[in-house]
Amino acid sequence: DDQAEAVSSLPAHIPGPEKLGIRIDGAAYTPIYKFNGDIREVDYLRADLSSIAFQLRPSTTSLVIGSGGGRDLLMARLFDHQVTGVDINPIITDTIMRDEFQDYSGGIYTDPSVTIHVAEGRSFVSQSQESFDVITIPLVDTWASTINGNLALVESYLYTTEAFATYLERLTPDGILSVSRWEQSGPRLLSLFLDAAEQLAITEPENKIMVIENDPRIGGQLHNVLMKRQAFTPDEITQVEAFAEANNFKILYAPDSERGTVYDDYLRAPDRDEFVRTFSKNLLASTDDQPFFFFLLNFKHFNGREIGSFDGGLLAAAIAVFAFSVFTIGFPGLTFSGYRQLRGHGKTFLRYAGYFGGLGIGFILIELALIQKFVLYLEHPIYSYSVVLAGLLLFAGFGSVISARLNPLRNKSIILVGVGITLVQLFYALGLSPLISATLGWSIASKITMAALLTIPSAILMGMLLPLGFKRLELTGHQQLIPMSWAVNGAASVMGSTLAIILAIQFGFTRVLLIAAGVYLLGILCLISDRRPTVIVDNQL
Repeated sequence: DDQAEAVSSLPAHIPGPEKLGIRIDGAAYTPIYKFNGDIREVDYLRADLSSIAFQLRPSTTSLVIGSGGGRDLLMARLFDHQVTGVDINPIITDTIMRDEFQDYSGGIYTDPSVTIHVAEGRSFVSQSQESFDVITIPLVDTWASTINGNLALVESYLYTTEAFATYLERLTPDGILSVSRWEQSGPRLLSLFLDAAEQLAITEPENKIMVIENDPRIGGQLHNVLMKRQAFTPDEITQVEAFAEANNFKILYAPDSERGTVYDDYLRAPDRDEFVRTFSKNLLASTDDQPFFFFLLNFKHFNGREIGSFDGGLLAAAIAVFAFSVFTIGFPGLTFSGYRQLRGHGKTFLRYAGYFGGLGIGFILIELALIQKFVLYLEHPIYSYSVVLAGLLLFAGFGSVISARLNPLRNKSIILVGVGITLVQLFYALGLSPLISATLGWSIASKITMAALLTIPSAILMGMLLPLGFKRLELTGHQQLIPMSWAVNGAASVMGSTLAIILAIQFGFTRVLLIAAGVYLLGILCLISDRRPTVIVDNQL
């Protein structure tokens, strides 16, 4: 009833339920509108919050990142734009919009003035050499699979400093970047723009931003942030003010006057870095190395109450994972008679637990870090997961075969493998990003081959250490420790998956690789603390 009343009380120029084809039933409403191809029939989209960028630059060119069902394409066409749409999902672009629902959507995807590309938005912009008068990123992120707030843990390469620098470079000199976000993450867009502006030597960035908020009666506090490489002119500010007044919107930031909002406080702060450090939410600019734009928990202000609020349940999950992982090792050791054989081998088990635990944590840290490093490079998350997982598992198997040629009782052999893993991680940390940048324009097949080849050194070396440890247990007469060592390794891998995300959020994936190398070396140090292992064959010295 409240929604029905809100819709009926909207300004007169915004069409009512009948014209929009909205069926209102209590507090629920279902859009049943069918676009017939006549652009005049969607004239009501001129009153949409994110349409202002198109209005400021009519009859020009625009890029819509995340074209989806075509709503933003229609807005662009209303203002006579030659529009390019990019969407990562071929089912939407081809099966739905160009086939099954082409008539229902009025053929917007086949409009002669519309060009559609099936690609990941950031990769498309990075490889494109075209300039646009408007680049818009609507609400392309779905909560459908993240109903518990887990969007906070989703890595997004659309919202990073490097991404915003690329968007600004792809604008015409007086072009506009328009990004729509909900209120809780809107202020963080400023950090991305400010850092990107610094990279591009854009001066006085506070004069090149405007922020508008929608009519709260429409639902939610949606913010549209407009960014430019040149300052907003008085005429442009007046036009935005008129647009906001006509649609009952609110301007949250404009260069010409203070509005008393968080955007004002941030952009006009004497020390912006200090403002970010002391703000209750995380406003630090996300980067390609730390692409967690939606993670809004500020660890410096953490007091326990934020668990599950701004962190997507990460901290609660970490506590549960660590508790259950320890439980799965401790409970059998205290309960089942088979594990009572550990008595009398406490020190030996602790050394091997450190070793196999280090292998489990280190392996998963490297695996997840490499997956994320290649997501942007391979243009689709599924490609990165497939290539990295397949490469690591396959070549770790080769490493296991090669390990049969090494003497597991020689500490030197194990140390050399650990040093090799460390050197490879140093190469990843220092050379992977430049290598990716230099080959980003390659074909997808060539980039998949390159990514697969880059996983081989780590996979082979990591695959050698696990069988060496088990063989060492066998040769020294500690076969009874093998089941518990397996358990420690598996539990450590589970804990490491959560730890990897926490470390990546705090330090970035590059440092996660270096931390993984350190974990491997610590594990090896635990093992070789017994410098002269005694060889036992058939229970005989």
